Amino acid sequence: VSFDEGWNLVTINAGTSNGVKKDQRYSIRRGSELLGIVKISEVFPSVSNANIVTNNRAFEGALKPKAGDDIISYDPF
Repeated sequence: VSFDEGWNLVTINAGTSNGVKKDQRYSIRRGSELLGIVKISEVFPSVSNANIVTNNRAFEGALKPKAGDDIISYDPF
C-alpha cells in the first residue's frame, strides 16, 4: 500500500491478475484498527489505484494508509 495525500490516491499491489475490479470496495486495516474504506478507480495487471471514500480522508489528524497496511474485503454488514 502507498498513499498520495495530495491526490487522495491509494495504490495497492494487487490487480486484475488477483481478481481486483473497478468500483470494488476494500477496507484498509493497520493492526486491529480500521483506517477507512477505499473504492478501486483504476486496475492494472499487478496494481490498482483507489480513492478513500470514508470521512477520514478530510480530517487532518486522521490516520492515513501507509506501506504495510492490510487491504481486506469490505463487508458492510
